[in-house]
Amino acid sequence: IGKANARPDVGVVRIEVSRTAGEPGAAMPEVTEGVANVLAIIRAYGVLDDDIETTRLSLGEKWELNDSQRTFVGHQATNELSAEGRDLTGIGDLIATLAANGATDIDGPYFEIEDTFALRDEARRKAVLDAVATARLLADAAGVTLGSPLLITDGTRTFDRSRLRGVVNESEQMEEPMGMEEPIMESFGDIAEDGAPVVPGTIER
Repeated sequence: IGKANARPDVGVVRIEVSRTAGEPGAAMPEVTEGVANVLAIIRAYGVLDDDIETTRLSLGEKWELNDSQRTFVGHQATNELSAEGRDLTGIGDLIATLAANGATDIDGPYFEIEDTFALRDEARRKAVLDAVATARLLADAAGVTLGSPLLITDGTRTFDRSRLRGVVNESEQMEEPMGMEEPIMESFGDIAEDGAPVVPGTIER
């Protein structure tokens, strides 16, 4: 077993802007205005467009259940964003500002480490040293000679920061990871008048 620790250098915040109106054509423009305010705030805090991603855009009917009776409330439009910030000291201020200026739901912050490869390599080295020390102890106790390793496997846990879910790798041969990056997505061009603001961000694999 080997462990390595480091202070996080990325904070992720998920923001939802939701509005309800009598007509679907009225709900989406209200959300568009709210998201424009949210994006301006996020960018003012130094978050780059590559670190902002639209994660969901939806429009549907909203109903409420009262005394087993369903009541139609209106049409609800929702736009969800994910933003990654590097200035961790300002994330609390960012969240407070978003809450006071149009965001209807905020989730986070989630703290991550951008360069996980160096940290993982340190943990791997410590794990190998720990395994060798344990093997020597067992061999000495058994009165046998410790030979060369026959098999080394790795069960490293990695994280996809864009989705914030852990993915456990299956046991694999000890090799340096080969990073395959997706090409950075180009701008979608000018958003049409009254169009919903959509930010593609970047994708990492």
